[in-house]
Amino acid sequence: GVGGGGDASEGAKRMLSVLMGAGDHAAMVGLAIDQVCGLKGIGQGLGPKEIVALELYEGVVRTAAAAGMKGAEVADLLVKEHGVSKEQAQNAAKVLGGRTADMRQAMTDNAARISGAYLQDVDWKVKVVLASSQSSAMRQPLLELALYITDANGSTREHVLEMDGEEADRMIAALTAMREATQRIPY
Repeated sequence: GVGGGGDASEGAKRMLSVLMGAGDHAAMVGLAIDQVCGLKGIGQGLGPKEIVALELYEGVVRTAAAAGMKGAEVADLLVKEHGVSKEQAQNAAKVLGGRTADMRQAMTDNAARISGAYLQDVDWKVKVVLASSQSSAMRQPLLELALYITDANGSTREHVLEMDGEEADRMIAALTAMREATQRIPY
């Protein structure tokens, strides 16, 4: 009600429960995953409530995939944030868990279409400079970072970066800032 201090947000949190009721949440998660994976024609024949539920579940699916959430975490999110019954949430989480590889592949394919290449793997080593023409560079640790980039055509190439401790600290700070910024992006 009016002046209830948060009733509206609490109602929004329970939207999936209201829209779907005792409906098949697991099937809706499957449709949302199909949508994330880029399959066409998803949602045809659904009514207005089901279309809104599908959009909400798509957000849940993207959030879970981006955060690397496990089944129990997804079920907990559905119960606490969306008012889904525990049994329905567990069934929906099982569907999501069974399709994780599909979603990752679709997201990777989508990223490759956007950029043409993506980071496949990272390897690193720490080296110590034992000899140098500059005495100040001796006995300095160096980070060697090997980035394996896969092109859209499937070929992989290696890029090697070498940096001293100060450069490595700046890079770690920049990567941390990027991670924090991407975590604030709404899905």
